[in-house]
Amino acid sequence: MATECIPQLTFEFHPKMKTVARFDQAHASTDGGVVLLRAVDEQLQLTERLAACLPDGRDPDKIRHAMRELLQQRVFGLACGYVGREKGTFSLLSKISSQQASGL
Repeated sequence: MATECIPQLTFEFHPKMKTVARFDQAHASTDGGVVLLRAVDEQLQLTERLAACLPDGRDPDKIRHAMRELLQQRVFGLACGYVGREKGTFSLLSKISSQQASGL
């Protein structure tokens, strides 16, 4: 809930997009933080630099997702508390939050 001290926070990581965190919703998803995480990742280029360090032995004709995208899904998923790899673990992340986070 919002307080009188901190009704909202504004993050300006991206020059064309402002991210506002509001605390006035009784029931809100905590996965919204993945949008902020994406902005930090874009600014620091952490997953991009990590992907450049990893060898990719996959068949180029069969690649649907770049190594960076796979790393983003895993790193962002871990940051949101999705630690397992079993079926359905990333279902919420893979729908809305990861699409926003990955820029899809």
